[in-house]
Amino acid sequence: MYDLIVIGGGINGAGVARDAAQRGMNVALLEKNDFSSGTTQAPTRLIHGGLRYLEHFEFSLVFESLQEREILLKIAPHLVKPLPFLIPIYRHSRRGVLLINMGMVLYDMLSWNKSLPRYKPLSTKQVLEMEPGLDADGLQGGVMYYDCQVDWPERLCVANALAARADNAYVRNYSEVIGFLGTPQSVEGVRVRETLTGREYELRSKLVVNAAGPWADAVTALLRREEPRRVLQTKGTHLVVPPFPDAPKHAIYIEAKSDGRPYFVVPWVGTMLIGTTDDPYDDSLDDVRPTEQEARYLLNEVNAIFPRAHLTTEDVQHTYTGLRGLPLQKGKSAGAVSRRSFVHDHEKEEGVRGLISIIGGKLTAYRNLAEEVVDHAQAKLKLPNARPCRTRTAHLPGGDIEDIAAFTAAESAAQAQKYGLQPAQIAHLIELYGTQFRDVLALVDADPGLGAPLMKDRPDIAAEAAYAVEREMAQRLSDFFVRRSGLVTWDAGDEGLARGVARIFADRLKWDATRMESEIAAWRVERGRIFTLQVP
Repeated sequence: MYDLIVIGGGINGAGVARDAAQRGMNVALLEKNDFSSGTTQAPTRLIHGGLRYLEHFEFSLVFESLQEREILLKIAPHLVKPLPFLIPIYRHSRRGVLLINMGMVLYDMLSWNKSLPRYKPLSTKQVLEMEPGLDADGLQGGVMYYDCQVDWPERLCVANALAARADNAYVRNYSEVIGFLGTPQSVEGVRVRETLTGREYELRSKLVVNAAGPWADAVTALLRREEPRRVLQTKGTHLVVPPFPDAPKHAIYIEAKSDGRPYFVVPWVGTMLIGTTDDPYDDSLDDVRPTEQEARYLLNEVNAIFPRAHLTTEDVQHTYTGLRGLPLQKGKSAGAVSRRSFVHDHEKEEGVRGLISIIGGKLTAYRNLAEEVVDHAQAKLKLPNARPCRTRTAHLPGGDIEDIAAFTAAESAAQAQKYGLQPAQIAHLIELYGTQFRDVLALVDADPGLGAPLMKDRPDIAAEAAYAVEREMAQRLSDFFVRRSGLVTWDAGDEGLARGVARIFADRLKWDATRMESEIAAWRVERGRIFTLQVP
C-alpha cells in the first residue's frame, strides 16, 4: 500500500516523487515512456522568472519563479547557470523603451534577494556595440539583464527521479497506467502495463497524483465517467542551427516582426537555439512533430533582425517540439493563457476520492509546485509524523558544489591526468553529473575501454552510456542519445556510433543479437522522426 502514486515522469511528477519520498512517504513514480520524454525535453532550456508574465499582471508567479531560480542555482549548480540576456527594442516593437524599462525595474524588485546582476538600460549605440550583427534600422535602444539556462532539463528531471529512488521510492519508466482500481467514486490504486514487456500488475495507494501534463485529461478519462476538459495543449517548436555570421554572444529576447510575439535566440552548447512557437494543438499527443511552416516562421524572424544570417531550412542542425499542458481558459489566446499551475482535488470538485491532478505549471517553478502538492497530500492523508519539505536546501544528486567554476578547474586538471583524458572531457562530465562524475569514471577504472570517445570532436566517453544503463534507468538507445547525453544534437546518423552504444546496452541489458538490431532500427526511426520537418 503506497501513500502516493505519481503518474507522469516529467519534471513535475519527478519533483513530487522526490519531495514526498524525502519526507518519508511510501511513493511510486510511473512513466509510460522515458523520464522527461514529453514536455520536459522540449523547452527553451531557461530557468527564468517569465518577464512577459508581468504584462498579464501575474506578479506572484514571476516572484515565485525568481525565488525558484535562486534555489536551483544553489541545489543544482552543475545544471543551472547564469545567462546574460539582451532585449533590443525597435520602432516596430509593441513594447517600447519606457514600458520595457518599467518592466525591468519591477522584475528587479521582485528578485530583490537575487545573486545575479541587476538590469542595465542601453542606448542604441551600446546595443550595437554588444551585438553588432543586429539590424540597426529602427533600433531605439535596449536592456541587458540576467536569467538562467539549463542546458539539459532532461537531466534535471532524471536527477529528481534518481533522488526519489535513493529515498526508497518505487521508480519505473516504460510503465503505463492503463486503469484505476476502486470505484467511479473512489480511486484506490492503478493498473500498470510495462510497455516494453507487456506485463501487467496492480499497485494500491491512499492517493494518486495525476502529473501527466498535456496527457492529464487522458489520465482522468480512465475514471470511466464524464469528466470536463481541463487542459489546453499548445505546441512549441525549437530549431538548432550552427553559429551563423554575426550570431549573438548574448541570449536575445525579442518581438517577432510579423506578429509581435516574443521569442528567443540563445547560444546553447556551441549552437544557436531559436524558439519558440505557441499554437493550440489538437492532434495526436504521442506524435508531435515540427513543421516546415513553423521552421520558416522562426528562421524568417531571425533573418529579419540578423541581416547577415541568411538562414534556410537547410541550416537546421536539429529540431524538437513539445506540448505545453496549460489550464483551459476559454476566450484567451494560447499566448495569454496563464502559466500558473493548479492543484485540482477531485474529491472537493467531483466527489471522487483518492485523486488529485496537476494542471499547468512551468519548468522553473517545478520544485515549489511539488512542495505544494506534497503539503496537500500530507494534510489530506493525515499522515502521522509528517515531515516538512527540505527540497529548498537539499542538493540534487551531484549538486553538492559550493563554487562550480573552482571545482571544475581543480577536478579537470587532476582527473584528466589520472585517466589520460582531456580537461574538457572532465569538465563535460561535471556539467552533466556534478560530483557524481567520479562514479562515471569509476566505470573506466573497471574497464579502461569505457574511456574511449564516442564521437570525433566531442568530449563524450563510452562510460556515459554504461552509466546511463547501470545507474540512470536508460532502457532504449533514444533514452541515452536524447535524454541522458544530448548527443542527438550532434549525431549525423553515424551507424558506428549507434552500434557502439547498442553494444554497451546489449551487454548490460542482456539483449541478444536480434534484440540489438531491433533497438538500432528503432533508434533510426526515432532519429528520423526528430529530424524531419513535416510539410503541411
